Amino acid sequence: MRIMEYSFSGFWFFIGIMVIVAGACLVRFYKEAADGIGRGVMDYERFKLAGVIACGAGILISLNIHMFVIGFLVQLIFGGVGGIGN
Repeated sequence: MRIMEYSFSGFWFFIGIMVIVAGACLVRFYKEAADGIGRGVMDYERFKLAGVIACGAGILISLNIHMFVIGFLVQLIFGGVGGIGN
């Protein structure tokens, strides 16, 4: 099993901050977004949840931890296929 080493990336930090800002805007303006894009009151909670999930993903991306999560999922799903994980 190959162990990944952590390295900070300014590019991913910037992208993560942008994702956090987009998620925070979605949490803040969920009513307007649901009324304009979704089906109104029926989607209010979904839009707030999507904004909170986006903020969490933005934190992972800005800290460059998303590659560990993606690597773990690939290892979990395709662990014995094509030499991945050996």
